Amino acid sequence: MTFTKDEVYKVCKQIAPAFGFEPKLLYAFCLQEGGKDQSGNFDPSVARLEQGFYRRYTEPMTYATTTEVLLSASYGILQMMGESLREVGYFEWYYQQQLPRLQSFLGNPLSEIAVAKAINFYCDHLEVMVTWGARWLKKKFQLAKGDLKLTCQYWNGDKTGKYYKEVMEKYNSVK
Repeated sequence: MTFTKDEVYKVCKQIAPAFGFEPKLLYAFCLQEGGKDQSGNFDPSVARLEQGFYRRYTEPMTYATTTEVLLSASYGILQMMGESLREVGYFEWYYQQQLPRLQSFLGNPLSEIAVAKAINFYCDHLEVMVTWGARWLKKKFQLAKGDLKLTCQYWNGDKTGKYYKEVMEKYNSVK
């Protein structure tokens, strides 16, 4: 399943105001992060394992190895890290959406099965990806006290300003 640029921008227009963002800005992050197929459509199945992140942050956790690896990768239109999704409550939200019988089967929001199912759901639903990405962006924006350049650094880890420039180029290209 892929999403066109128009579909993604339309969802950004719907979701961004709820988080206090201009739709163009949220869409610029989608353009920067989102993997695209040969026709230029967004492909949410693109995932990247961040090996350094895994070794440093999630390997020492007490989760099942599968969960640790899934938390160490980035997914979807905004390439959200599994750990970032955990921090903003996505896995708990997904778990709470399930019927009690399925919750019993899953065990807990961060079980091997629950995390895999939640990530699959996340990557299949454009509104979910954009909403939870906007939630994470808002967290970084607040941490940066409204400084967009610092927000970009907190989002990506780039201290050179290159990432900020790339996002702003995309922002300025949006009509």
